[in-house]
Amino acid sequence: MEGGINQEARALCVYKDELYVAGEFTEAGKQPAESIARWNGSAWHAVGTGLPNNVFALTEYKGELYAGGTFSTDAADNKKENLFRWDGKQWTGVAIFNGAITSLAVNKDKLCASGYFSHANGKDVSMVAETDGKSWSSVGSPIGYYINRARTAVYILFSHENILYAGGEFREAAGISANGVALYDGSGWKAIGAGADGSIHAFAIYNGELYAAGAFDKAGDVEVGNIVKTTISSH
Repeated sequence: MEGGINQEARALCVYKDELYVAGEFTEAGKQPAESIARWNGSAWHAVGTGLPNNVFALTEYKGELYAGGTFSTDAADNKKENLFRWDGKQWTGVAIFNGAITSLAVNKDKLCASGYFSHANGKDVSMVAETDGKSWSSVGSPIGYYINRARTAVYILFSHENILYAGGEFREAAGISANGVALYDGSGWKAIGAGADGSIHAFAIYNGELYAAGAFDKAGDVEVGNIVKTTISSH
């Protein structure tokens, strides 16, 4: 991947058989590329005019590429969109969140977003929101509580078999104890075991089990060292 990215890259997504990378950078393969670029297997290319934000998350939804991150402001200090859609020709701003979007996922044909926010397009959503492409709403009752970037956040969303998993730095979900990890099955948020004593940043399914990784020492009373697994059927 000749030339690489000249600054930090935070998100990857395969879209229309090309690899898209996004983050906080200005060049890819020594060519101008504002915060996002695509790799076709032999060369880097800009994606339109790029994005004005630091991008943390990418996903495909209904045939289009979505990018989420921090918001920017105009000359009058008004917040601008921090969720964008790429239709293959141009970028369109689609939503304003009052904090950073850290993860995007698709669950039950809806686009879901998580991060450090309490509102999406003016609606109360408390760190996990979803849309059918028309309007935004909260996914179930609030996870944790929104204070500020340093205290409570949902860092990662992961969808598997119509279950939405949320990981981050929180201690409750919909009023129940949930230490850094919870799942939403359509009826409400549920804790996953005893959770972790730190924060969750990644999920994967391997051999029928859910793995969670992050910055933590224990899951319940068990020493685990930053990664833990659980049987999906046990939820």
